Amino acid sequence: YSEYGQVFIADSWYEDPIATNKGGFIDLPINEVIVCCEVLNGRLVIFCESSIYDLVPSNNPALPFKVGLVDGTFGSRIKNVVEVDNTLLFANNYGIYVYDGRNVIKINNQLGDDYNLYEYKYGNMHKDSRTGLIYILANSNSEALGFRPNPNVVIVYNYINNTFST
Repeated sequence: YSEYGQVFIADSWYEDPIATNKGGFIDLPINEVIVCCEVLNGRLVIFCESSIYDLVPSNNPALPFKVGLVDGTFGSRIKNVVEVDNTLLFANNYGIYVYDGRNVIKINNQLGDDYNLYEYKYGNMHKDSRTGLIYILANSNSEALGFRPNPNVVIVYNYINNTFST
C-alpha cells in the first residue's frame, strides 16, 4: 500500500527516474498495515495485520524482487516475530502460530479460551535461547476503554517441550 493511498500490482517495482540505482520499493496489493518483517531461509517474510507475504530476489535487474502471498488468512498483531528452529513464531488475536516457510500452524491449542481475553497489538516477544523460553507480552483487553494499554500479561512458551504457561 503506497503512501499516496494507491494500490499497485504486488510484483511491480518502482524506481524513481531521478534517483536511478538508488533503490526502489514494492507496493503490496492490500490495504493493511505491515506489522513486522523477518528473514527466513534467504527470504524476507512480511507480516501484515491479516496476511503474510514473502520477498525473494528474482535475479532480474528490471524486476529485482518478487513478492508472493504466503497466507491471506493469518497475519501478526504483535510487533515482532521470533525465529525458532528455522520457523517464525508470531501471534494474533486468534492464536500463536509458527510459519515454516510453507505452512502456518497454530500451536497454542492448550491455552483454551483464556487466550481470547488478551490483546497483542501493543505486545512483543522475547526469546531466551539459554532457557528455551519465549516471553509473549500482551495486555488485558482494555482497548475498549479508549487508551493505548501497556502490556500487563506474560505468556511463557517453552519451545523445547512445546508447553505454555500464563
